[in-house]
Amino acid sequence: DQLSCLVFRWLAIPWIQSELDKWVSVQNRSAVRGKETLLHGIPELIRHKPEKFGAIPIPPEVLCHLEDEYAPRHHPVFQLIPAIFTNQAAAFYVNLRCPPVTFDTFWDIYRGVL
Repeated sequence: DQLSCLVFRWLAIPWIQSELDKWVSVQNRSAVRGKETLLHGIPELIRHKPEKFGAIPIPPEVLCHLEDEYAPRHHPVFQLIPAIFTNQAAAFYVNLRCPPVTFDTFWDIYRGVL
């Protein structure tokens, strides 16, 4: 049903994004091993000092412009949950005392918000 789908999106998307962000952070601070890449080194270092790795520096404002043009934050594709629902779900989550969302707690929190 639509309510369970919205609760799932409201809870799962930020949690999964957080887990992906942690993974990316670890990967970007580690050298690539056992894979063919165009540039060899730690991705975070390559990003901040591309000239040391034979890459062309791209100014951050160019990347921001491209993001704004091709993936604007307010585009409907990024609005996965109606704002009014977000407010209601957050109120139920606060009533649960805002437990951290983890692999072990996800379904209990889901049922509590639902």
